[in-house]
Amino acid sequence: MLKGISYYLLSNAWDYFWTEMGLALTMSPEGNPLILQFINRYGNIDGLLYHKIVMTILVITLLSIVYKKHPMMTRYILYIGSILMFVGGTLWIPIIFKT
Repeated sequence: MLKGISYYLLSNAWDYFWTEMGLALTMSPEGNPLILQFINRYGNIDGLLYHKIVMTILVITLLSIVYKKHPMMTRYILYIGSILMFVGGTLWIPIIFKT
């Protein structure tokens, strides 16, 4: 599970970096309403960071509970979540370099 968590944390950092760059360099709004609540309350950089920290702690805590009964399912969830997070961050790249 540690390998899956490290992939998840790396993809989270990747997504944070590109999302922050995208929000700072373009006029594109954030599409996630939950992240918008954090951004409106704490600002662009801190709001996005707080959201990432809270969601990461929540996901890892819940998956550590599930891991006791279903270790393979937990690994698959971490790998799929890592891939989706990586793709989500990567989607900002064409928007950033288009401007």
